[in-house]
Amino acid sequence: MKRKYDYESMKREYISGDDSLRALAERYGLATNSTVSVIAKREDWDGSRAEFRRSLQEKQIDAMAEKRAQKVAEIEQDTLETIHAAVIQLAISLQDRVVEDPVSGTKKFIPAQQVTPDGLTKLIDKFLVMSGQVTNREAHLGFNLTASTEDIPREVLRGLRRLATEQGAGAAPVGQSPLPRITGPKQVN
Repeated sequence: MKRKYDYESMKREYISGDDSLRALAERYGLATNSTVSVIAKREDWDGSRAEFRRSLQEKQIDAMAEKRAQKVAEIEQDTLETIHAAVIQLAISLQDRVVEDPVSGTKKFIPAQQVTPDGLTKLIDKFLVMSGQVTNREAHLGFNLTASTEDIPREVLRGLRRLATEQGAGAAPVGQSPLPRITGPKQVN
């Protein structure tokens, strides 16, 4: 009499586990793993196992990304609350005030803190950094072209020169460069 084996259970265990076909065949009482190998090949158990592992890995990555995003959101919230508390403290320190010592009951005058424009600028920059905003905006616009002029027809070169001049490439320099000027003989390589 021919025994029936639970190939569906073997398939589930193979796809979701690390056991070899031989180990599964032994666990399920098969004398040889050849029958399981034939069924596994026909039903592409290896492909299903690879897909299962890919899916599992994606879920783990998604869970880690979600956890990290949650932590970053918490840190940002804590940072904003800290900044808010600091701004309130700064606002208080910018006013003259009288505080009472809770132990002795004596009153003490505290003059307003003076803030310079430079100090205010630094404070704003620090706020922007702590809140993840851009502190400096720079724009670099330019056009570079490197080519051998031997292969370009003269009328194209004239057109490029005319276009560059119209678009500002031929304009005189504006302002003074912050870099020091070096005067002296030019080097020729």
